[in-house]
Amino acid sequence: MLSVFIGFGGPKAEEVAKELERFLNDEKIENFLASPLSNAILANESDFSAEINKKLLTYDITVFVCHKDTHRNDQVRKEINLLYRKHLESKIIPFSACDHCLPRRLKGKHWHPLHFAPEKAMESFPRLLNRIYRSYFELIPKPTGRVTETDPMVRQ
Repeated sequence: MLSVFIGFGGPKAEEVAKELERFLNDEKIENFLASPLSNAILANESDFSAEINKKLLTYDITVFVCHKDTHRNDQVRKEINLLYRKHLESKIIPFSACDHCLPRRLKGKHWHPLHFAPEKAMESFPRLLNRIYRSYFELIPKPTGRVTETDPMVRQ
């Protein structure tokens, strides 16, 4: 089953991230909003940072919602660096209000951020959902070798 980790940096990005969480819930996609107020955090969870790292590494796709202050956010940088250290940067989708909002590691040739209008982010959620599915299916290993019929009734 497809799972999406939602990271963000700054108050404007958090608003968009919360809306994205609701949208993905409506689409019946498992997701985790990286916030202490997230519904997915257990009430007795003592180490929020460890929970974030665990989910960050195990969820299929990571969407970083980037807005005005995201490029200066230490938590987002830590999350991106962790994915790089584990060679999981291919599962990142930057969802950005504009290019200057992106953290430095998300700029460059590896990513093509999906941009949204800052005041109308929700209008871009269907395009983001399409990108999530495409990225997910690109991560699934392709079969190797030749597939042959195993039914003895079929002539070879």
